[in-house]
This record gives sequence, structure tokens and C-alpha cells, in this order.
Amino acid sequence: MKKLTKIIAVFIVLSMAFSCAVFADGQSVPQQTAVKTAGDVSGDGKVTILDSFFVFLNQIGLRKLNEEQLALADVNGDGSVNFDDMREITRYVFNMISTFSSNEKLWPSQGTPVEPEFDENGNQKFLSVEFYKNKGISSTSDIAAKGTMIYQYGSPEEVMIADVTFGNSTDRNYAEMTLRKYNDFEADGLFASLITIRMVKNGGENVKLVLPSLNAYVTDFGNTGLDESFMSLMEFDITVAMEHEYCNTYYNRAYMLDYCGVTYTCVEYVTPYETVREYFDMSGEFVRMEEISNYDSERFNILNLEYMRAELDEDMLEIPPYYVKISLEQLEDFINENQSAQMTVQAIERQKVK
Repeated sequence: MKKLTKIIAVFIVLSMAFSCAVFADGQSVPQQTAVKTAGDVSGDGKVTILDSFFVFLNQIGLRKLNEEQLALADVNGDGSVNFDDMREITRYVFNMISTFSSNEKLWPSQGTPVEPEFDENGNQKFLSVEFYKNKGISSTSDIAAKGTMIYQYGSPEEVMIADVTFGNSTDRNYAEMTLRKYNDFEADGLFASLITIRMVKNGGENVKLVLPSLNAYVTDFGNTGLDESFMSLMEFDITVAMEHEYCNTYYNRAYMLDYCGVTYTCVEYVTPYETVREYFDMSGEFVRMEEISNYDSERFNILNLEYMRAELDEDMLEIPPYYVKISLEQLEDFINENQSAQMTVQAIERQKVK
């Protein structure tokens, strides 16, 4: 821990030296020119340790952030900017967390109403349908997605947060999961990455359980007590036409939402069982989905997307030649000795009955 603190201190010192030129003329942080991202206070299009340093300068009164920058700095979504936001940005930069806490809860459900658009035939144009079409995603295409999933099962104390990567085609699949939080158990990125689990099925081969942190894999997957249901969580097996029919049937409203300094368009659908909210940034990218139970608002799923595309990551399907094949007994020993590994298995098991 002391070593990590020293590393962070070095980066902050370097950031201070780098930022001298930025503040030499006494001006505030430059404005953003690209699509805004929460945490990107400096406006350079990415979240770095420099953004954390800018929040620090604001808090000690050396340089004040303007209104727009303050909104982007409020990464925990509590309506104010303080040292808690600085710490979150720092932890995010060092991969100790995978998403800001503002993204781990339901977003406000109010905003400026948006009138729907219609095509030349008078049919309503839905953002999700247009997104899939533009990405080349269909029931016959490959699909890959990466993001962070948040499941709350009934109270803030019953929650799972995991980084996930999925890929599916006709006969090739992979699903990787890195557990960040499970109920009262929480692992930062440095520790959580040690128990990343990947399931791979490449062509006619049997499913393999891959453990990147151990440079190892298990082939007798069927005897692990898990099944392949986790691999199918992100399967895309509907056509754009079917998606359009779904949207027409359950469409409720659309609105513009400003949250943590970023503007989104939200499209809301209401089914007999749940309310679904899909969020798109100003460039049209699908960035977030919320699924909320109509019977219990404390039960919801959230997916924060890093990307979704119509192509597989071929590297995820291949097991490097230097990986070692281990037995099921060796895997069980590893899980029994590692609390985080136990939690990961429990989390995957829970998805089977969801």
C-alpha cells in the first residue's frame, strides 16, 4: 500500500509540472471539444491523473474550475465537488475501480422531453434500432460487447459489480468476468484482476475455463459445477425488425438528461414486468442500459457499455501456447484458498437462476 501511495505521489508531482504551462496565463482549464466524459475535467478527451490534480487545485483554492468543469468533476453524482471526487478519479486512473459511483446507481428519470423522429414512410425511428443498423449488428452477425454490469437484488447491501466482456457468433463464444463487488465483499482492480475468469468455446471444441492470472486453463468444464448460461448473457438473437417491433410495442417516452456534466438522450420502454431505459451520448453511441423491476424499484440491472460492435476479439478465443492445462482438483484448491475466487463462482452461479 505504501508503495502504491508513492507511485500516486510521483504521478501527481509529474502532473503538477506538466500543468504549469496550462495555468501559466492564469486561465482556467481548457474547454472540451469532443464528446464529454465524466471525470475529464481537463477536456483532453480522456480521464487521467491530471484531472484528479485539477480537482485538487480547485479544493485548495489555487485555481477554480468553471461551472461546466465542476459538473464533469462530480463523478460520484452527489451534486458537489470535493476530495471524494478527487480520490475516485485517482482510483479510476489506476484501475482500482472500473466505473464511477455515479454510474453504479439509477440515474434521475427526469429531463427535457424529446420528440420522436420519423422516417420517410412515417415510421418512428428508434435510437437503438439505428445504432444496431449503423454498427452492422443483426441476428446473423457476430457481436462483441464490453462494459461493467451492476446487479442490485433488493437493497444497496445486495449488489454485484463486475467487468464483463462477451463475444458470440454461430459456434464461437467467450465470456470474461472480473468481480469488483459482491454484497459486502469488495475488491479493487489490482486484486480483482487476479481472479478473472474466462469461458471460451471455439468452433467444435468443448468449453474451456481460462484463468489469465494463473496462465492456466481447465478443459473438463462440465465437471466444474458451472454451466454455459453465463456465456449467453449477451447473446443477440433478434433481428432489427423484431427490435423495431419491441420498441413500437413498449415505447413510453424519450428525454434529454444532463448528468455529471454530460448530456444524454434516454429512451424509456415499459413492459408488464420492467422499465428499460437506454442512454445514448451526443455522438449516438449506446452507452448505458437500466432494467428496473416494476414491482420493486430496489431490484435492477445496469450495463455501462465501453463498446458494442459486430466483430469478435479473436485474441479472446485463443489460449496462448504458454498457458498450462491444470486439473479440476488444482482449480478447486485455488478457489478454496482465494476468497475473491469463491465470490466470483457464487456470482456466476447466481446468474443461472436469475
